[in-house]
Amino acid sequence: MSAGEDPCGVPNNLMPFVAQVAVGRRDKLTVFGDNYDTPDGTGVRDYLHVCDLAEGHLAALRYIERAAADTSDASITEGFRASGLDVFNLGTGNGASVLEMIAAMEKASGKKVNYVIGARRSGDIDTCYANTTKAERYLQWKSKKTLDDMCSGSLFLNIALVMRIVYNAYCCLYMIFHVTLCNNCCQFRLVELAEFESPWIWQ
Repeated sequence: MSAGEDPCGVPNNLMPFVAQVAVGRRDKLTVFGDNYDTPDGTGVRDYLHVCDLAEGHLAALRYIERAAADTSDASITEGFRASGLDVFNLGTGNGASVLEMIAAMEKASGKKVNYVIGARRSGDIDTCYANTTKAERYLQWKSKKTLDDMCSGSLFLNIALVMRIVYNAYCCLYMIFHVTLCNNCCQFRLVELAEFESPWIWQ
C-alpha cells in the first residue's frame, strides 16, 4: 500500500482515510475488526511511502539498463536474462497495524483521530507485508521513509487541499461578484475574467 495518495471519493486505503479524519474532512474511521492474531488485534499491513515507491521504479529502470549493457552481470537474475521478465516486491518489509497507523497520525497532527471498531471484513487476513530481499539484492533498492514520514506527508497534502478548496472558493466568489459601494447601497456586477488578476488561485 502506497502512502501519499489523495483519491477521489471515499478512500479504499487506510492512510488517506486516516489523514482525512485528522484534518476534519471525515468524521471518523471504521476499524474493521480488533480480534486478529496480531499484537493489538488489528490487521497488519506494509505501508510504503510514495517517494520510496518512485525510487523503486527508477531502480527497476536502472536494472533494465544494466541488463541491456551486460547480460553476464551478476546483479541480473537468471530469469530476467532468459525471458526479459522478472518480479520484485517493493515495500518496507515490516508491517504496521491499523491502531499503530492511527497513533502515528495523531502524533503527526497533534489531534485525536476518531474511530470506531466495526465487524471484520470477509477475506481479510491477519498480517501481510513484503519480502524485499530480492529487491534489495538485485535492484539495490531499500525503502527509507518511516511511518511517521508517511503520516506527516499525507497530513500536509490534506491540509494543502483544504486550503486550496477554501482559497479557490473565495477567488471564484470574488470573480463572480464585485461589490461597489454607491450612494450607501451595494450594487453587484459580473466581473469579466480578464479584469481579475489574483495570485491566490492555485493551479
